[in-house]
Amino acid sequence: DDIPMDLSIDMSSGNCDFNMGSSLLKTLEIDSSSGNVEATLIGNQSLLQEVNIDMSSGAASLDLSGDYPSLSMMTIESSSGNVDADLNGNYSSLSNVDIDLSSGNAFIDLSGIWGSDAQVELAASSGKITLRLPRDVGVYVDAHTSSGNIKASGFRLDGDNYVNDAYGESNVTIHVKATASSGNIELLLVD
Repeated sequence: DDIPMDLSIDMSSGNCDFNMGSSLLKTLEIDSSSGNVEATLIGNQSLLQEVNIDMSSGAASLDLSGDYPSLSMMTIESSSGNVDADLNGNYSSLSNVDIDLSSGNAFIDLSGIWGSDAQVELAASSGKITLRLPRDVGVYVDAHTSSGNIKASGFRLDGDNYVNDAYGESNVTIHVKATASSGNIELLLVD
């Protein structure tokens, strides 16, 4: 019989390129003190429940473009370095996405197929946040920047917040809180 596994990778210095197709992975945790991390989890990840990446220094790239019926939480923390997260797969139960970076730019693609409401929190102390969001899923964005601009093409204002045309109409809503202390925030709608 196949046995589900929890995988923890702890790196002091160096780069990590992790690529896994369909697997019995339940949790993935990557801790890196110095170096770049590239994690690709594609295919059918039927048991994967949680992904955590914690970076002190270096770029983080995460590709979740497969099928994730059990994934409920994804977290990326970075002290210094850019974050690139592609969530353009199929997410039946992903309800919590948390990305926090002190210094660096964040490019986050949330254009996947969402089966349940989700809370997405993005915070950058110094750096630009770019979000790709699905046009056919309700999207509500609470975006704030202390020193920078917010560009939200295709969104309309609802009070101080940004919503797309599917907001209030679709069965699923992605609630986003995006905060940049020093940097721009760009919201992009994709088909």
